[in-house]
Amino acid sequence: MSMVCKFCESEHVDDLRKIQSPYSEEKYTLYECRDCKQRFFRMDERENSRDIYKKLYDGQAEKNKNIYGLEFTTSKYWKNEVKEITALHSGGGIHSVCDIGCRTGDFLLHWPNRVERVGVELSEYASGVAQQRGIHVVRDFVENASFDHPFDVVSCYALLEHLEQPKLVLDTFSRMCNQGGILVILVPAFDTWKQHKIWKNENERWHMYSPPEHLNFYTKEWLAEYLSSDFELLHYKYTTGGMVNPLRGIPLLSRVGSRLMWVWDITRFTNQRPVFDHLYLYLRRK
Repeated sequence: MSMVCKFCESEHVDDLRKIQSPYSEEKYTLYECRDCKQRFFRMDERENSRDIYKKLYDGQAEKNKNIYGLEFTTSKYWKNEVKEITALHSGGGIHSVCDIGCRTGDFLLHWPNRVERVGVELSEYASGVAQQRGIHVVRDFVENASFDHPFDVVSCYALLEHLEQPKLVLDTFSRMCNQGGILVILVPAFDTWKQHKIWKNENERWHMYSPPEHLNFYTKEWLAEYLSSDFELLHYKYTTGGMVNPLRGIPLLSRVGSRLMWVWDITRFTNQRPVFDHLYLYLRRK
């Protein structure tokens, strides 16, 4: 039986390489579709994938109990996101924001109290923290969730790579977002200098290739095209995600390196180039 692409259902799928899971002794096949150019792993390639994923999910939840508390501190990263989204929104101001996979609500808390802030989060612990912080949280899969109205802003940070059926979530965005509203997506970007450099060494693994945690890898072009019937791509950027510092570990210079990478991430001249592997897309609902 031939492999079928989970994105476009083409049978023109190539087996690129076996990738070692960082969470078990198992290896997973990385596939690439010749037609839509997306890459993916299959959860069902290994019988114990769901057990591994559940242990990973439960372990992260337990770890987060020791990391996250009710105390909220602002972040320049999220402040910049709010600034960018506000600049892209057209007319009438932003009155409502929905963050899919909101975790403990840090992004939503960077919006003013006058803005309606709604989160979607499956984790019992994370959603509990967000609710105690004053965020309204829907504990359900977003494709099953219902809302009283669409939102001025819908955000989906670092979620689409985890899904067995990503199109189910992609197809919810149009009903969730107001006409003229902004949709923001963050995904790992494999078609970049960083990933290509690592790929040349078969003994080195790009950290985003982490099955069965990460299953899907998108290009900017495919996402924009798939959503194009309802959304117009306004802006995109490739950033370090705060994970690159060429001067890390060097006394006195580490902070300089961190600052340089921050400037790279927020400067359009540099972040328009597919160098680093965090891809953000900002789209407007038609």
